[in-house]
Amino acid sequence: MFKKIIAVFAALFFSASAAFSVDYSGKTVTIWVPFKAGGGTDAVARALTGPLSANLPGNPSVVVKNVTEGGGIGSVNTYVAKHGKDKDGLVVLATSGSTQLPFLFKDKRVRYDYKRFVAVHGAGTGGVVYVRSDLGVKDVIKDFNKLKGKKLLYGSQGISSLDAVPALAFDMLGLPVKIVYGMKGRKGGRAAIMRGETTIDYQTTSS
Repeated sequence: MFKKIIAVFAALFFSASAAFSVDYSGKTVTIWVPFKAGGGTDAVARALTGPLSANLPGNPSVVVKNVTEGGGIGSVNTYVAKHGKDKDGLVVLATSGSTQLPFLFKDKRVRYDYKRFVAVHGAGTGGVVYVRSDLGVKDVIKDFNKLKGKKLLYGSQGISSLDAVPALAFDMLGLPVKIVYGMKGRKGGRAAIMRGETTIDYQTTSS
């Protein structure tokens, strides 16, 4: 399945390039990732470098550039300021729900407009909610009522972030989850539950 997704992405990119008679021979295409290395967006971007290089006209080098100054939102703001008017396609942006939801929620820090972007690839990803093993929950279905009686603490990176998705799910399920803000990305949330500071967490499957 993943190979098919990459093939479709490469075909779309190739078609767009061919339409404008683009030749990337001897050039480098950079995928701008607004997050640290090791996360889900970074993993997908790195998986695409080889297929893109093989399928783009001229077989350019394709590299990933992690730009983390200012966090995800700040990095996308910087991308738009530096490359928003570029026409050569040499620097492309990899984005995710962590930067899309703040735009939808009209976060005041956002200086970009997704309506002005041209999407060339979409990678669907799921999410996983899990709890600490010391809560005594073995089966989320069978032990759901037991889970409701536990002290559930969730570390969030912000009210307008991707964490809005699990937060809404917790509310719909009637789970008494207390949300603690201030995490530095979902990596920070994962570190918090491993240290025992929180008891429930959410991660994308690609992470």
